[in-house]
Amino acid sequence: MLLESTHPLIQDDLTRVNDTIRAHLNTDLALIRTVTDYIIQRKQRIRPVLVLVVARMLGEPNSRHHALAGAVELIHGALALHAEVGGKALAVDETPEMALLGDEVKILLGDLLYTGAFKQLVSLQDLPVTRIIAKATNVISQGEVMHLVASRESMLEEARYLEIIQAKTACLFEAAARGAAMLSATSPQIAQAMAELGLNLGIAYQLQSEIRAHRALARLLASDTEAMTARIRISLPIIHTLANCAPADIQRVRESLARGETRDLAEIIVSSDPMHAIAATARQANEALERAQAGLAILDDSEIKRALMDPRLRDSTDH
Repeated sequence: MLLESTHPLIQDDLTRVNDTIRAHLNTDLALIRTVTDYIIQRKQRIRPVLVLVVARMLGEPNSRHHALAGAVELIHGALALHAEVGGKALAVDETPEMALLGDEVKILLGDLLYTGAFKQLVSLQDLPVTRIIAKATNVISQGEVMHLVASRESMLEEARYLEIIQAKTACLFEAAARGAAMLSATSPQIAQAMAELGLNLGIAYQLQSEIRAHRALARLLASDTEAMTARIRISLPIIHTLANCAPADIQRVRESLARGETRDLAEIIVSSDPMHAIAATARQANEALERAQAGLAILDDSEIKRALMDPRLRDSTDH
């Protein structure tokens, strides 16, 4: 799991982030408490971890870093809830907790998480950092719309899709890392290096997630005939899968996607060996991780930097 090796070094800070989130979402409503507990109990909270890792590499995390980490996680949670409603794609990795919530509840809870996030950002009393996170939130929303349009309008170009990944996922990583550096009162040069670290970690994280989702999707489509007609959102492994198809098959998929139909795409996924697409995506994830690790050269040596430089971060992408 990306950044997992850093968790023992920031565990106390993660606990403080949890306390901050609870304080800003304090309520007597059982449903809100349930969603709050779900957010803070997730094992993979890579965005707040990134904030704390950057803060630790640049000094010592403080209450402002904890507030920023909490805000970033709440923004991610809000966007995820809204994206589930807007996408309506085949869910191969939706949690049981979230599957029980109806669309109306998800929208309202997403709005609540947004307001909780910006309450925390206001508490920083740092307009430049707040501006960076606000801009990133807007870009992410645009990225989600771009992804939805790409699936509906059969945009299958790799370069265009990588732009979507940068907008809808990596942008928040970039802003979180830059914001953490700014709260540490570091130089603009190091803040930029941390932003690039976040951007590349965000790209790698998204691609690793898509590898896992593609494996699950291929298994589901092969075992469940009803799933063949559900909407499938475009991913990089799917783009790599189609790149090996005959031009006539690609055109057929484009035309069916334009009509809002995904059976042709599902049939190609089922009939194709997923390992080629997964390997191609893994290479790109590893390239992003290599760029992220190369950017750490500007920082002094530390235990947490050594954890980030662990080559097993790249090796794990292939499994």
